[in-house]
Amino acid sequence: MGNILKCPFNQQMSFPYELKLRRFGSTLKLCSLPVREIETLQHEPKTWSGLDLKPGDNPLAELSGDVWDIQTEFDPGGASEVGFIVRGRKVAYSLNNSKSRRLSSGELNTGMSSDSKSVRLRILVDRTTVEVFGNDGEIVISACFIPKDDDRSLKMFATGGPARVASLRIHKLKSAWKEASG
Repeated sequence: MGNILKCPFNQQMSFPYELKLRRFGSTLKLCSLPVREIETLQHEPKTWSGLDLKPGDNPLAELSGDVWDIQTEFDPGGASEVGFIVRGRKVAYSLNNSKSRRLSSGELNTGMSSDSKSVRLRILVDRTTVEVFGNDGEIVISACFIPKDDDRSLKMFATGGPARVASLRIHKLKSAWKEASG
């Protein structure tokens, strides 16, 4: 629990959200997106575009850390599942045999209503929280997790076939907490 004890609290806190009404066809839906101020915590990004993601590939194998801002847009193509494993926690988009679309983080999952082939995800990872924003806040999943201290891995994967990653932008995040002096 080394890194976790450095926080001045011991419960799950979410990243701050901004709520907006968005139109989906003829209906309005309340959507949540992280506040822009999170950008002030970002280190320089690693970026990819036009990436063909095949089963068994991990373009993120060289990356390691504990707090992330991951933004991606992809077309699942022939893949049955596309996602990330962040410090042992799986976040995945899946399309099953009945063509229902699911977004999941651990045991939490929800349906995706968009008919577009393209999927947009933003994943914010803190030391004990994973928050997933699907299709510009249409879907939000917040989950508490306790990773192993020595697991700082990051993986992107596709199963069942290849996927096409239009864009992938990953920032390590700085702490929002000021170090105590004296």
